[in-house]
Amino acid sequence: AGGREASRLAVHPLLLEITSRLQAAAEGSGARLTLLSGHDTVVAQLLAALDATGESERCGWPPYASRVVFEVWAPVRRDEGRTPALVVRALFNGVPQPLPGCSPGLELCPLRAFAQAVEARFSAQGGFERACAAKARL
Repeated sequence: AGGREASRLAVHPLLLEITSRLQAAAEGSGARLTLLSGHDTVVAQLLAALDATGESERCGWPPYASRVVFEVWAPVRRDEGRTPALVVRALFNGVPQPLPGCSPGLELCPLRAFAQAVEARFSAQGGFERACAAKARL
């Protein structure tokens, strides 16, 4: 059995890695630029995990030389009393994509909300390992 849920499971470890790298970069303890490369099959699964395929169960195949870019932004401080929350944006071939845990239609999402949504994605099934085991039994 495949489909969107199988894609989400398959790419979840990569999404956790991306989230971890974004957080480290935002804290100043990680690289400012990280480049990961993969095949179109990975790009398609990553888009499915981000719910960037829309409501259809089948997404279109990514065009040749496609890319998914994650950016961390620090909004300009308008007041001296508060440090603004860092935000993240995802782009597929230059087009903003929705992010789990973030308000629909918004390009920028609080990094903390995105990271929490990724980490909690399979909590209802008892965690990532249990969700994988359940999918494997189907």
